[in-house]
Amino acid sequence: MDLDINKAVGAAQDAVSAIAKDENAKKVANDAIDKVEKKVGVDLPDVDAINNAIGKK
Repeated sequence: MDLDINKAVGAAQDAVSAIAKDENAKKVANDAIDKVEKKVGVDLPDVDAINNAIGKK
């Protein structure tokens, strides 16, 4: 199977951007991030931080 990294990156950027724009989706994602943080004891970025880091420029 041939993997096009640029397509994968673009899809990830599109997905994070869509989540960041939808308040309900963002809340669900941030709640999931919070649960993982509590289980692993590590501070993780929230949806907005992820979107700012990998979002399309």
